[in-house]
Parts: sequence; C-alpha cells; structure tokens
Amino acid sequence: QEPALDKRLRPLEDGLADLPEGVCSEEGAARLRNGNPGAVISAEGLDYGEECWASHKGRALAVGRYRGGALHPSRVFNTALQES
Repeated sequence: QEPALDKRLRPLEDGLADLPEGVCSEEGAARLRNGNPGAVISAEGLDYGEECWASHKGRALAVGRYRGGALHPSRVFNTALQES
C-alpha cells in the first residue's frame, strides 16, 4: 500500500513472457480457478506435455502442462481467484 512501490510493480503476465500461452474458455477458466485441468481453446505451437501458462480475458490463471487440449495446473495464481 505504498504508491511509490505500486508504480514499480509489473503485471504477472510480464513474468510469464518466456512461456507459451494457452487461452482458456470461460468453462476452462472456472475449472482452473479450482485447481482442475481446464480446456484450452487457443494453443498455437503447444506440444503435448509442454509447460505453458493459461489466460482468460488477458489475465494469467495458472501455469502447468498442456495435455490433451487442456492445461493441467501445477500453480494457480491468486489473481485468478479475484477475477470475476
């Protein structure tokens, strides 16, 4: 709660730039928020078992492994829980 510090913080998504991104459907995002595998509707260049991150409406939801059209999360971000 320091305005000077808040100005220096960068979005979580910036820290994930080196990983490929998979975009989730609304239903997939809801599943990921609960720690379950979620459907990825856009996964250009992702290979089975590859580590990636999932987003919905431009917000990072989770990091995990892409398998069978879904992200299997290893870490779900708290920001995903605050998204409405």
